[in-house]
Amino acid sequence: MKHSRQTQGTAMRRVALRRRERRVWLSAIPFLLPAIIVYGVFVFYPIVNTFRLSLFRWDGINPVKVFVGLKNFVDMVRDPEVGNAAIHSLQWAAVMGILPVAIAQIMAAMLAQNIHGRLAYRTLFFIPVTLATSATAVIWKWMYNPFFGLFNEGLKMLGIQRIAFLGEPAWAMPAMLLADTWTDFGFYMVIFMAAIQGISPTLYDAAEIDGANKLQEFRYVTVPSLRNITTLAITVSLINALQVFTIIKLMTDGGPNRATETMSVMIYNKAFEDSRMGFGAAIAVVFSIGILALTIMYRKVRRKFDV
Repeated sequence: MKHSRQTQGTAMRRVALRRRERRVWLSAIPFLLPAIIVYGVFVFYPIVNTFRLSLFRWDGINPVKVFVGLKNFVDMVRDPEVGNAAIHSLQWAAVMGILPVAIAQIMAAMLAQNIHGRLAYRTLFFIPVTLATSATAVIWKWMYNPFFGLFNEGLKMLGIQRIAFLGEPAWAMPAMLLADTWTDFGFYMVIFMAAIQGISPTLYDAAEIDGANKLQEFRYVTVPSLRNITTLAITVSLINALQVFTIIKLMTDGGPNRATETMSVMIYNKAFEDSRMGFGAAIAVVFSIGILALTIMYRKVRRKFDV
């Protein structure tokens, strides 16, 4: 009899707890509703509409859309330009997913030291982050100008032949990567600087007692302590690199001879310049799934090595 009463009391408490949790959720709905509406209108609806559009042939102007099923996806697989753009996107991601983060981590560790003019260096390195991408593109196009650009003037002083950095396929991609690295690394540097301040000084004291120099302190104390922040930074940098569009569009428009055309640039060109909205939407759908898969894959691999 006593056992049954205890069981009944436990069941009643569970029911009361569930009712309380339900009331909490219901009370949270009015606060969550604005964010849900904004997310639905500006994120979820465009995703669904892009997939729907990928099943049609449409020029973006004619009100009539012709249903073609999966034909746009089949054409995408057969189009060699899509494969080249995918390779360029992966090349861009391989460099921009790592290089600015690595430079930022090194610079943050150096500026964390008590050096003269530290504040000025921090400000100087962060300035590119504050510039609009259009301004960055104009600055670097001027520096790469084959006739009066900064780099070619330097080559002229050294007696080296001028180079059309943005006009030659062999130079265009490295030139663009340098410009984008200059733009991005300051952002990650600030993140690492904040994280370094959270590292316990006792770790550096212990390393110093053991006879470690500054380079060894960086390798065995700073880098391991920043592991989680590094994972976050590389993930963000990787996603941004795969989505790169503006700086390429403004500086080379994917040229010369499609040498810098990434998937994002191709999606725009196919959809709006070639008036193939359905084809562009199909590329966008596959590309988005690819970005998601690569991001998940990277995080799983990193988690495996962390363990």
